Amino acid sequence: LSLEFDPNLPKADINYRNIWIFPDDESFDAVRYPVAKILNRINRLGELAYATRVTPEVIPYLNGTTYFPLLFKPIPRFLWADKPVDNSGQLYGHRYGRIDPMDKTTSVNIGVVIEAWINGGWLVVVLSSLLFGIVIYLAWCLLIGESAGTGNVLLATVFLMSTMGTEGSMNLVVGGMLYTALIWWVLERLIRTRL
Repeated sequence: LSLEFDPNLPKADINYRNIWIFPDDESFDAVRYPVAKILNRINRLGELAYATRVTPEVIPYLNGTTYFPLLFKPIPRFLWADKPVDNSGQLYGHRYGRIDPMDKTTSVNIGVVIEAWINGGWLVVVLSSLLFGIVIYLAWCLLIGESAGTGNVLLATVFLMSTMGTEGSMNLVVGGMLYTALIWWVLERLIRTRL
């Protein structure tokens, strides 16, 4: 799925001239510009506002396209060499003008809320939030269970911290959860066999 980016659409970036902590003097542009670049890098609200403004009126919904690789996430690539590749960062970057149309290597993190919006609006935002909450709850119950031993709490905390990286797409978050769960399982088996 691809769509040409319309360069006439307003950008979601912070205008470096509007950073009010510096005097309104051109001599401060050398400081204002790098600060704006840093703020643009960590600010996801501008991207979310931009996505909600142009999707679906200008750029159609993706209808789950970026979620498709989740179906194959648990299967290791050494078992399935031709497993579908997650290129949602490229897709998002090109559709929303975040990267040059000729760039085929750069990937732009979407963020789970933005990803949900561009896949289907409010319905997908709410459903993905509910599903994400249920997964975290079930993981916590499974990892802690009836015994809230210190080791279980520490391992569960490390596991759940991998779910907090919501700056990346849902594929990145779920992938991190799977790897952390695998490490947790190996550690638990090692600890149980030594006791």
